[in-house]
Formats: sequence, C-alpha cells, structure tokens
Amino acid sequence: MNLFARMEIRRGDFELDVELRAAEGETVALVGPNGSGKSTFVAALAGLIGIDRGEVRLGGELLERSPGGVRVPSRKRNVGVVFQERRLFPSMNARENVAFGLRSRGVGAKEARRRADDWLDRFGLAPCGDRRVDELSGGEAQRVALARALIVEPTLLLLDEPLSALDVELRGAARRLVSRALREFSGVRIVITHDPLEAFALADRVVILEEGRVTQEGTPSEVARRPVSSFAASLAGVNLFKGTIRVDGDRRFVDVGETSLRIGCADFSPGESVVAVVKPQAVVIALDVPRSSLRNHFTGRIESIESHGGTATVRIGPHPALTAEVTMTAVEELGLREGKEVWASVKAIEIEVYPA
Repeated sequence: MNLFARMEIRRGDFELDVELRAAEGETVALVGPNGSGKSTFVAALAGLIGIDRGEVRLGGELLERSPGGVRVPSRKRNVGVVFQERRLFPSMNARENVAFGLRSRGVGAKEARRRADDWLDRFGLAPCGDRRVDELSGGEAQRVALARALIVEPTLLLLDEPLSALDVELRGAARRLVSRALREFSGVRIVITHDPLEAFALADRVVILEEGRVTQEGTPSEVARRPVSSFAASLAGVNLFKGTIRVDGDRRFVDVGETSLRIGCADFSPGESVVAVVKPQAVVIALDVPRSSLRNHFTGRIESIESHGGTATVRIGPHPALTAEVTMTAVEELGLREGKEVWASVKAIEIEVYPA
C-alpha cells in the first residue's frame, strides 16, 4: 500500500511543486523551514485543499487527479491526521473526541465508545475519558489527537508538527510515544517537522522541502553526511559552503565568494561546482594568528555562545560564518564571549568536498 503524490499548488505568489513516494511501513520526514509548503502538502494529501496539477495515489486508489476532475473528498480518504494545533473538539470529552472518526463512519455509539476507551488505555489515558479538552494537559491532548487519528485504522498517517505545541520538558516523553506509535502502525507514515531531532529520530527517510521544492532526500545518515543546502547543513549541525574549485600549482582551493578554502587532495577539475563541509568539532578557536600553513585561517567576532553541559557551540562571523564546538574549559581559558574578536582555523584535510 504505497503512496505516490505529484502535486502543483499555487497560492498567491507561492508555488508548491513536489513529488513524493513512500512505501508501506516506511516513515518519511518532510522537513523544511517555515513557509516552505509543508502544511500545504499535508492539507492536500488529506483532501482539505485541492491540487492545481498532478495526482495522488494511495495503494491502488486514485485520490485526486488534476486536470481530470477526480477528487475523493477528505471524509472518504483513509487518512489519519494529527495537526499541529491538534484541533480537538472543545465541546466533547476525550472519549468522544477519539470516537468521532468511528461515529462519522457509521459505527454505533456503544461500539465507538468501547473502542475509544481501548485506545485511551493504550496511550495511558484511561482516567481521562470523561475530561473535556480544556481539562487536559498539553501532553494528554496530544495523545488524544494521536488516538483519534489511529482509531479509524488509516492507510496513511500524517503527523503535522506533532510535538511543536509541547513544552520542552514534555517533548522527550512525547517523542518516545510517537516513535512507538509509528513502529506499531503498518501503513504509510509521513511526519512533517522543522526539528532535526524529530526528523532524524523518527524517520527512515528525510525529504527536505525549501520554497516549495524538494532540495534533498535520503536516509538521515546520508543527509547528515552530505547536506546540499544551508538548511540541510543546519539540520546536520555542520558548516556548509558552496563554491568552485581553483587549482594553484599542487594546491587546491574552494572559492566561496571572496573567501577561499584550501582543501586536501581531491579529484576535481578547475571551475567545478562543489560543496565543502566542515564539522564544528574541526574548527579551532584561538586569540592569536595561527601559524600552520596547512590550515585555513579566518578572523571574526563571536556572535553567540550556547553551552551544552561540558561543551559549547560558538558561532563566529560574518565572513565566512562558522560554527565551532569547543569545551567549556576552552571557553573559560580563552575568555570567549559575545563580540570578542577571535581567529578560527580548519585543517585542509578536515574539509570534505563533493560535487554540488
């Protein structure tokens, strides 16, 4: 029961042009910055908005084709959706919310309530059945929304930013719950998110959407190892530069605007477009000019420092913008602080280069 979606949608100045395939039992994370078209894509799959051109197939069923006039209404698509806003009915209690999908499909009230109680129990919500929506915590409401989507036994499960409305301290437990629910669901699973931790933790495959277009897709490890855009690099937590190869004698460089990065031996031709990736752990920060000829040296000011236990993420800019990961001991010994001018250096052999 595979999913194929090829759709073009225009809304004012924005145009979504996406092709996506997903297999039964596969979790695909559709990742992108705000405004990239993720929620528009979800709404179209769910049948809440129409497509201008293309088609959507789920298994052997044609859900939509345009032009062609085929469009299965939302209520007749075997799709379960958990929206970012959860969209629970405030006039109903938790049990009635979970049972709603069954009741709308003609299941009797008694049987629908019985199945709803069973799903509430699966998610640890047995005591919450009679509570109204405004009496539920954020985590409880999220579980109710997930149970409501799954109770109808959908073929396709869509999770639109499933954890974004939760407080930070609740996300870890909620992520584990969502991960378990995805593993137990046998159909096609699509998770929409802008959070790299969610994408890499939950998905078998990551599809990156930027400005309405797919810019990269692959397994989490493939995307992390070889990001092809600044957004993909930010997901992977690495520094990325796009440029062209320049050869000077036996030395090779990647020219990025007015900046040149010396690289190690690489089988590229002069003028070839490439992507250079530098891991934050490979960036060394110093207060004086480094002397090594085997390193790339840049001077800049510290724009921010974020501590993470024994390490810190230090962002240096503006040209080139670099992110370094150093120990908190180094931060203290060097007296690093926002606004301080420093030198950043990277060994040529620490720069990974691949075709753009």
